[in-house]
Amino acid sequence: MKQTSMLLPRAVKLLTLFLVTLFGYGCSTVQFQESPCKSRAYIRLGLEPYITQRFDKNAPVRLGVIPFSVPANLTGFGNRANLGNELAWRMHAHLVRSEATPIVEIFPREDWPGKQDEFFRGNFGALAHGREAGYDLILVGLVDQLHSLEEMTAHMKIIDVESGVTVFYGSATAHHEMPSLNNPLYLLGVSAPRPDLLQTKAIVDSLSECMAFEVLKDEDIHSEGLPEMEIVPRAKGPAADPEIAY
Repeated sequence: MKQTSMLLPRAVKLLTLFLVTLFGYGCSTVQFQESPCKSRAYIRLGLEPYITQRFDKNAPVRLGVIPFSVPANLTGFGNRANLGNELAWRMHAHLVRSEATPIVEIFPREDWPGKQDEFFRGNFGALAHGREAGYDLILVGLVDQLHSLEEMTAHMKIIDVESGVTVFYGSATAHHEMPSLNNPLYLLGVSAPRPDLLQTKAIVDSLSECMAFEVLKDEDIHSEGLPEMEIVPRAKGPAADPEIAY
């Protein structure tokens, strides 16, 4: 009886320590596991070579980066940043560092009627706005609807404003597992993943890095594996043959 009474306080202490540890983890920041993103280029003419051939030497070629089209729940509200703007600024930073284009600017036209739908249908609105603003090239992008809190896919194009030639077209998917197994609440099934824990910064960083890597590669790719292609004459460009436009 005496031995039992001595063991009871020790058991209570151990239980208390476990609960403090458990809820201490629950209140701390959830840890995420990162994994490389996947990317693919469908068209890549080579940004720097294209500019060299297409424009006069030392011409102040301007590339306007338009904020990406994103699902409505990612457009930003209150103090929450607009994901489309974040992606645009990341791509701007990568392209400025690469020095592949003389002038790279954010073109702050977040939206216009039909902006999201036209990404796969000619980008006529983006070309018109870019032409009006005096850009030689525009960068447009689209983020797919989210089907998971752990994954995001984006598509991007760089287009010659005057000729309509697609200099680059590619896609990237970033995957970040959430949450880590070092949180006991998730281990015990006490809590479930929440939308507000979406690792936006980490995913945006991965997406922009992958797409910048694809844009700046030297290997040329011409319309590989693309459905629904339209062949149109090129107005002015580095070659006289027709080019695929989207």
